[in-house]
Amino acid sequence: ETSIAVGDTVTVDAQMTMEKFASPSLNRTFDRIRFGTIAGANAAAASASPVQHMKAPAADVHVEKVSGGLSVAEVWAAKGKLDKSQVVVRGKVVKFRADIMGVNWMHLQDGTGSPATGDNDLTVTTSEVAAEGDTVTVKGTVAADKDFGAGYRYPVIVEQAKLVK
Repeated sequence: ETSIAVGDTVTVDAQMTMEKFASPSLNRTFDRIRFGTIAGANAAAASASPVQHMKAPAADVHVEKVSGGLSVAEVWAAKGKLDKSQVVVRGKVVKFRADIMGVNWMHLQDGTGSPATGDNDLTVTTSEVAAEGDTVTVKGTVAADKDFGAGYRYPVIVEQAKLVK
């Protein structure tokens, strides 16, 4: 979201088209929508990057690490070494968004890491559903420095995760 005056001319770089995008703030689902970043002189008027808008607020959680698994902060600390590796992580779902780019997105926190450095929150993509407030264990593949384009870049993300019962 960016505040631009009516009549202003802008250039949009790094465009990304998303299908079936549900906007909670507009209470509307778009069949197709394009996202991008404002380029040039008007770039200063742009708000934070899309990833900043997608971050979950820091929650006061304390979830015990699953046996044989990693904590959220441990995944962040070893992200380069874990790239393309399977991990198991337990955490509280602090944010859940369904069917964006064909997958569900959740943010897990377990009380490890720091909100100041961002290593307290782990983004996970999955075909499964969980509710905000649920404590879940997931198994998925780590991707380090994942860039989806249009400013959607993740230093670490767990993809194709399955809920472990």
